Amino acid sequence: MQWWGRPTNAPTDAYYRSVGAGIPSVLGEDIAVYRLTGAPLADLAARA
Repeated sequence: MQWWGRPTNAPTDAYYRSVGAGIPSVLGEDIAVYRLTGAPLADLAARA
């Protein structure tokens, strides 16, 4: 799963990272691509 977000929004960035999302390659000052794959994605799906 992949989505765009603002890494400058500290609470949101902290949440995304807490569920295992990473920023694999696209990081700008105002926007980043977050990606959730593998075990972290399966763990998040299991909680839904």
